[in-house]
Amino acid sequence: MSALLAPASPLPARTLRLADVPPTRRFSQWQEWMDDMIDVLPPRQWPQRAYDGRLDLHAVGDATLSRCRSDAMRLRRTLTRISRDQPRGHVFQFFLAGDPGVVRIGGRETTVRRGDILALDFDQPVEMERPAYEAVGLFVPRYLLAPLLLDADVHGRVAGTREGAGALVAAWLAQYLRQLPQLTSAQARSALEAMLPLLCGCLTDGGADAAATAGVGRAGLLRQLLAAIDRHHGDPEFTPETLRGQFGLSRRQLYAAFAACEHGPATLIRRRRLAAACAELVQQPATPIAQVAYGCGFASPSDFGRAFRREYGLSPGELRASAADAGARRRGAGPVQAYGRYLWPRG
Repeated sequence: MSALLAPASPLPARTLRLADVPPTRRFSQWQEWMDDMIDVLPPRQWPQRAYDGRLDLHAVGDATLSRCRSDAMRLRRTLTRISRDQPRGHVFQFFLAGDPGVVRIGGRETTVRRGDILALDFDQPVEMERPAYEAVGLFVPRYLLAPLLLDADVHGRVAGTREGAGALVAAWLAQYLRQLPQLTSAQARSALEAMLPLLCGCLTDGGADAAATAGVGRAGLLRQLLAAIDRHHGDPEFTPETLRGQFGLSRRQLYAAFAACEHGPATLIRRRRLAAACAELVQQPATPIAQVAYGCGFASPSDFGRAFRREYGLSPGELRASAADAGARRRGAGPVQAYGRYLWPRG
């Protein structure tokens, strides 16, 4: 995997070479390219020479392959940023060289080694601190992975590539990158989507296999159940029993349908309500918190506040204040040329 793509590749591409940018502008240019996706903070110890890095982006259908080589930096996606953004997808990073550094999620640290695959859900908070490193990234819209993950939470999971399914994924990626310049756009997309079940499987302890062996009927039922939760998140009367009644399922059948998920229907209903509340708190700052609580299906503002703090570690008011501060800083920073809209051009 020494070269991402040859210049003759037919795929749409963008490249940022910091060597072509004046030294005093290099780090801020890097921040500007990343800004729509993730906050980039200065490293704790600045490089002795001018900051250096290169980022190559290649669109493969609605997914994107990236090759990133960078000096040390810190990366952060906060709840405030997630609430402000459009829904994202998953990012899989394959670390080729250097030190992947430290990944912090929910107060715990995840260890990643060179050669490992790191999975991140960009709809969940994360902090990363990295020395100089090099990695291939695969940015995948959520709709492509939903039938494979079946709502399994892979945020922060790590898969080795020295044996098993991880080794197959690494071998596939190396061969894919070698052949990609000769593929048409349609062939590149088809080959990539054919690999996704293997990638999901090595990160979910066989989750992809479970999706395959469950049969089309069970997987289809789960997708319908999850869609119903999404549609009714604002209804305070909507419960697992309501869901069961809508689909004519016994209690055993309902929970069997969610067996491939890491959480049951009650937890998923609560988390969907909280996610909707986060977005409204940030995007509608004038709306009273009590109105947000009722509008997102909570029985009372106090129930909402307790559930919110248990899930996110701060109150609804604290999130809103943090979002206001972040918005003021962004307005003061001026316009940016971000690459997030390139990664998901169809929103």
